[in-house]
Amino acid sequence: MKKINIVKTFIAIFLFLFSAFLFIKYFCVVNNLKIVGLELIDKSYFNKIPIKYGDNIFSIDREKISKYILNLPLIESVNIKTILFNTLVIEVKEKDVIGIVKTNENFLYITSKSELIPKENGFNDDFLPLIEIEKKVSYERLLGVLKGLSLLKHYDKNFFKKIEKISLKEIQITDIFIRNKMHFLLGSIPNEVDFFRLLIITKIFNSGKFDLRSDYIIKMKT
Repeated sequence: MKKINIVKTFIAIFLFLFSAFLFIKYFCVVNNLKIVGLELIDKSYFNKIPIKYGDNIFSIDREKISKYILNLPLIESVNIKTILFNTLVIEVKEKDVIGIVKTNENFLYITSKSELIPKENGFNDDFLPLIEIEKKVSYERLLGVLKGLSLLKHYDKNFFKKIEKISLKEIQITDIFIRNKMHFLLGSIPNEVDFFRLLIITKIFNSGKFDLRSDYIIKMKT
């Protein structure tokens, strides 16, 4: 009697393990891939991730996938997780890009940490302001612009996207052009207060040219 019970138990365990094996092999596979957190980078740049539909979701090489993604430009961090038994979610955090620097014919992304990254074709970067630099500028001046842009991006992103161009071609003047035909003149080394004043003025006026190089706001003739 004991032998029969042992055999039955062994068969039950075997069937359970075999069923679990079949479930993991044929049902726990990648049927859905989600990539979240993208703003600049187009999803097509993830087409060559070392994973394909049908791969077992428990045996994929997450370290290899993470390494591949972190080698892509503008990626700050990546986290990979699974949902249920067949969905793989890749969460990415992009670097905080706040503009496109143009020097001569070269275009570079610039982050809030002053990191320069070669511009990529096909990225969704139309909303980024263009920062024109014709000659060498001081780090203090560039840092003032970056701090101002960073403030606007995180305080009012909709307005940030309206900034079309910032020109540092003139030594004593920082020209800022807004997409709705507004033009601002700031000092050689602008600060966050200057950018905040600029934001306030756009809430009052919808066009015009303004000189903010002093404590007073001067509306200029165009």
